[in-house]
Amino acid sequence: MGINFAGLHRGEIVQQIELGKQLTSFSQADVEEWLGSLEKRTRQLGGSTQRLSSTELKLTIPFANAEQLEAKFNRFFNPKRGSNSELVQLKSHLSANQNNFLLLQRTYLQFTLDLTALGTIKGQNSRFIGGNSLLDLQFHLQSPGGMRIINQNSSAESDQGAVWYLQPGESNEIEVVFWAIEPLGWGAIAIIVMVYMGIWI
Repeated sequence: MGINFAGLHRGEIVQQIELGKQLTSFSQADVEEWLGSLEKRTRQLGGSTQRLSSTELKLTIPFANAEQLEAKFNRFFNPKRGSNSELVQLKSHLSANQNNFLLLQRTYLQFTLDLTALGTIKGQNSRFIGGNSLLDLQFHLQSPGGMRIINQNSSAESDQGAVWYLQPGESNEIEVVFWAIEPLGWGAIAIIVMVYMGIWI
């Protein structure tokens, strides 16, 4: 899963799922029902889905600001309890805050994902499979400017942003701050400068 900021006022939540051969221990009907529920929730939030192959699914949900990101992310990853379409019930929460300082805008993200339920997963034949050997989970974050990672656990930075390798069977926490140029603030200053130059001339 990941969050891509294309700018201060637009971005997208992306989740890409690839089913490995190990998941054949689950009922195919259960897997299809789970993927179908993800597609349905994506469309309800104004997103789009793409079946890249019979075993790979990509979901994209757009957002316009931090408030919308927080609402959509939490709604997508926290479906109503009691839903039979979820293979495993997980707990996650994202908080996103933006502060405008005229010329710059500060964005603070805090994300908690409790994967303790993935310590062991029960397959169709009642065998228990270790989550660490079954799952490869990553969280990607792309920002329009440089970022400061407050919580350094299980993270690796790259030129395109940062990647966290999430640990099944544990509670994973990500905390990040990044700054970006506020074009409206710089535009206002440019207008003021032009007006004063016009008056002086």
